[in-house]
Amino acid sequence: MDEREELWRNHDSTLANLRQLAEIRLRLLAVLPTISGLAIGLATFDLAAFKASPLPRLLIGILGFIVTLGVTFYDQHNSQLYIISHQRKRRLEKDLFTGHSGEFEIQWGRTFRFLWLFEMWHGRGLALIYGSVLGAWLFPVACGILWMADAGNAFPLSVPKVAALLAAIGAVIMICELQRLASFISRADTLPGRVEPWI
Repeated sequence: MDEREELWRNHDSTLANLRQLAEIRLRLLAVLPTISGLAIGLATFDLAAFKASPLPRLLIGILGFIVTLGVTFYDQHNSQLYIISHQRKRRLEKDLFTGHSGEFEIQWGRTFRFLWLFEMWHGRGLALIYGSVLGAWLFPVACGILWMADAGNAFPLSVPKVAALLAAIGAVIMICELQRLASFISRADTLPGRVEPWI
């Protein structure tokens, strides 16, 4: 096998890896919010039953949050692998298509803005989705903790309202943190050799 055939073989395998990583991400984005929304809805649909027996639903909320956080970690790892494969494919295309632009050589900048205010980019979209789902799981967690702590109804505030506020604050924190990580990973794409896979 000559050098050019080896380059093409590596190019094809890298492209297949990119497609596989993109397919995994799309499946996660289709399944995770849907299942989480249904589970949270079922856990909190009957608030009177939740108040009477908060521990089981609290445990469901904690489990859901942990599973979602694990999927989020997995997706962050996939983002690193995607950028590594993306860099590799650009280098291979540079060697294969000397003097011509390859499929991944041209890069789009972050020029689109939502309502003329917020830059729209891949990592921000993922942060909004995963951060919102993580925040939503905090609602049954907060409800369960507050109802268990207030068994004698000593607190004058409504537990669901306080839990919703805590969940919203948690969602904002999660979105900001995931966006920070995504921004760091995307900046690493411009620094060849600086991205290392998590093994």
